[in-house]
Amino acid sequence: QEDKQQQHTTTGNLRRSLEEVEQYGNQLIQANDILTAVSSQPNRYINTPVKVCIIDTGYNIDHEDLPKDGVTQTDVGYGSAFVDNDGHGTHCAGVIGAIGGNERGVAGVIPDENLFS
Repeated sequence: QEDKQQQHTTTGNLRRSLEEVEQYGNQLIQANDILTAVSSQPNRYINTPVKVCIIDTGYNIDHEDLPKDGVTQTDVGYGSAFVDNDGHGTHCAGVIGAIGGNERGVAGVIPDENLFS
């Protein structure tokens, strides 16, 4: 049976399909512009602390591969704690900041940095 391809236009010339080569969201957040700016000044960001806020389904602050010391707030006052009930936010937090060199799971792209939920 032949694979079928679903296509539609999102914004401007951004194309989504089942065979995307580049994530379409990279253009939306101007990721290439950021990479160009960083690579033009490679030493500017070395040893610069980074804080990352995970705006998702929350994340499991007890996960063994995620930093705990940077977590300062898990409830922003809407009446429910932002605990990850389906794992998506925990996964996103791991991609970004999973602890490196601890013989567990994976290392994030900026391991050992402060994460906020």
